[in-house]
Amino acid sequence: MMAISDGAFPVSKDFFFANTPEDIIHHIPSNFNAPLNFLLIDTGDKNTLVDAGFGESHLPIAGKLISHLETHCIYPEDIHTVIITHGHMDHIGGLSNN
Repeated sequence: MMAISDGAFPVSKDFFFANTPEDIIHHIPSNFNAPLNFLLIDTGDKNTLVDAGFGESHLPIAGKLISHLETHCIYPEDIHTVIITHGHMDHIGGLSNN
């Protein structure tokens, strides 16, 4: 199993940590780039990708999943299964790239 980066997603502290007590998150800046990491599971016979990232056209600092997979010599045609955890754009946007 390997974590592969799709880049980052610019968020506000209020968005990302809604309803979290300030004494727990006081050290976090008001705006920051949340890392987008997805799992590649290699069973030896097949590759399974957990979520598909943002996709290429959404953010300048995201949409890097395919290029980061390719640095490990893994190409879209090498992915046999994609498991989607939920339907937010940062998890399904990459489905429309290929």
